[in-house]
Amino acid sequence: MKITLKEIAKELNVSPTTVSKAMQDYPDISINTKKRVKEYAEKIGYSPNLQAAYLRTQKTKLVGIIVPEIKNKLYTDLITGTINEAKKNGYLLVVLESNDSQENEKKLVDRLLQQQVDGIFVSLARNTTNFDHLKKIIKDKTSLILFNNTAKAVTCNKIVFDDRQMSFRATERLIKSGCRKIVFFRDSLISQNSIDQFIGYRNALEHYKINFDNKFILISEKKNDKETYKLIEKLFVSKNTIDGLFTPNNFNNSSVSRFIEDYKKRITKKVKIICFDEINFLKNTHSEVHLIQLNGNKMGAKIFNTFLQEQTLLKNKVPLTFNTEILESTFLEK
Repeated sequence: MKITLKEIAKELNVSPTTVSKAMQDYPDISINTKKRVKEYAEKIGYSPNLQAAYLRTQKTKLVGIIVPEIKNKLYTDLITGTINEAKKNGYLLVVLESNDSQENEKKLVDRLLQQQVDGIFVSLARNTTNFDHLKKIIKDKTSLILFNNTAKAVTCNKIVFDDRQMSFRATERLIKSGCRKIVFFRDSLISQNSIDQFIGYRNALEHYKINFDNKFILISEKKNDKETYKLIEKLFVSKNTIDGLFTPNNFNNSSVSRFIEDYKKRITKKVKIICFDEINFLKNTHSEVHLIQLNGNKMGAKIFNTFLQEQTLLKNKVPLTFNTEILESTFLEK
């Protein structure tokens, strides 16, 4: 038999409106009343009528997240962090993968809007240059939060890592350890985090008065492991003796690790490497590896809590102000 709000209200000697507001965390309901209502609802196994709730509040308690690739460790951790916060707050998270394609990204946004989600969280594909689908989200009055790879042309809350500073510090580390010919990987000429990483690299070279040389910049046009491997190999076996390698994007890590494994006898102690912590095993095969750690769990939690803050402001009819929050990356010390 379906339990109703009226029955809960009668048992707790409060109004049905109070029960409804308590279940939805309205600010005008006391903490004690919310706790009492929620504990009783859980005890008797009450589940709200979602269709009725939507008609009443125009909220589905659904949110969607779009990432370029789910298998990437950063995004796996990030999704976990977002799911944990969503569950704690009674939301269901729909996870979608764009496969790093602008066209897929647009289709996924349309699907989420059709589901009338309350919020959409997006890390943009590397080739996304048109933002009409994001503006559609805003026009639909659905909360939009961009994270990791964002766009300056879109006005919304954004959560990013300190890409420019991280790249500067990584390049600086290589320079201070004696490197002068440092290979830098760019995974895109247009994505914002790739641009910021490149600026950080250039700034470090300039700061330490090292001439920039375009031949040490590798860009994988096809964005696959085979091509990336060939790019490193071609440069390494040429007369351009490299002494440092910085890959600031998870995408290239498997290619880098395979190259180091194949050429470890020639690379050992000659080339110092900085990459992400998901290829931690390299520390066992190459003594000059330094690892950068990005806290995906923290970013995921921050994304969802930023969404909740937006929802609270909207509920209280407070005008939204948008910010870009920058999370620090850290080096894993030996």
